[in-house]
Amino acid sequence: MEMSRHFVLGITFMLNIQTIVHTHLFCTNTSLLHNTTIGQMLPNHKIQSFTAPGLMICARECVYQTNCLSFNFDTESGECELTRAVAGPSLPLVSKTGYVYAVKLDWVTAIAENCKHVNCAPNHICVPSKTGNMCVVNDCGLPPVIDFGSSPEYRGTVIGYTATYNCSGIGVKAEVASLTCLDTGVWEGRYCRRVSSCEDVQDCDSSYVDGEYWIYPNAFGNDERVKVYCHGLTTDSPVDYITLPKENRILWPSQKMTDSNCNLVTSDRTDSGESVFDKIRITTSTMAINQSDYQFARLLSGINHEYGNAQDCSNEVGTCGHAVIGYAKIDTEETGLIIKRTAVWHNIGYTIGMKYFNRSSDHVIEAVCGGWCGGCYAETPLTLELDNSTVLPDGAATGVTCRFNN
Repeated sequence: MEMSRHFVLGITFMLNIQTIVHTHLFCTNTSLLHNTTIGQMLPNHKIQSFTAPGLMICARECVYQTNCLSFNFDTESGECELTRAVAGPSLPLVSKTGYVYAVKLDWVTAIAENCKHVNCAPNHICVPSKTGNMCVVNDCGLPPVIDFGSSPEYRGTVIGYTATYNCSGIGVKAEVASLTCLDTGVWEGRYCRRVSSCEDVQDCDSSYVDGEYWIYPNAFGNDERVKVYCHGLTTDSPVDYITLPKENRILWPSQKMTDSNCNLVTSDRTDSGESVFDKIRITTSTMAINQSDYQFARLLSGINHEYGNAQDCSNEVGTCGHAVIGYAKIDTEETGLIIKRTAVWHNIGYTIGMKYFNRSSDHVIEAVCGGWCGGCYAETPLTLELDNSTVLPDGAATGVTCRFNN
């Protein structure tokens, strides 16, 4: 009875071998089949998979590639799967019909080409040629763990292969990030991104309404948190503003000097005005201020004038010297932001003068300037930078949660 059992097992093994030899093993030295484990494979450690005309070709590709330590071969489809690990107690094989598993070291002597004697650096593959063998970059290694990304999904780790991640988290865009293995041996591509504007806030969830939100402007590398007021979230064009807790005032007075005694009298000019800015509009890609946006400028008299500029039209009589009554005050305290320290104001206009200009702190800038007409104007658009001395509490704004829509 025992002999019959062994006889049956032997016949079954020979039939399995014959089946293997007559499928995708025609490029195989059948005497080497004892180096394989039949009907099993090592999962979850794939470097690359491709269709090979035979087991020898699959083995050769593993031998030539430095990161390959073993391989799985599907005798039915011809799929060759190179892996970066060796089966053992902590990495057990799993049963899979039609597969064979083999360890690279068992096949090195069976590969005839010169590459079997070439030691390439990690992530390289040996490429045989008539003029000599070359080691070239072929593999990027396992895809990296990325911030806010799920475990990567990928079919292989060699050049040209892609790894994808589902992005999620507070303040993170719900999207698919994708990295590609480049010919430099490095994974590069689009990583998970944080919400960077009020438009992103709207894209995250259409139920959000106007208010204060935490975003991560691209101007700061999509890395630093900034509190913004989102206006128009229920419209097609939401806009970003910075709320100003302190007074920010612009004055273009109506008085002028009309006689040689340099007396100030009220003029009939229609371009005078005084405003207090409660919020300023910004472009989050640059953090530049739109100085002529008056959506949240409280007009106290006359007409609005640009944020941050001190100006007037008072000096009608040249003998009176420079006019000095146009006024501007900037105060970004409690916003977490300041006007860039490199910002420059210069005089523009006729019979212009600057009586007073002072940056008393990183937050506060005041100027008294004027002319006929003229004053002191920012040389370039005013731009905000981070105020590292101010840390706003988490509750100062709403953290954005995005719905995954691809």
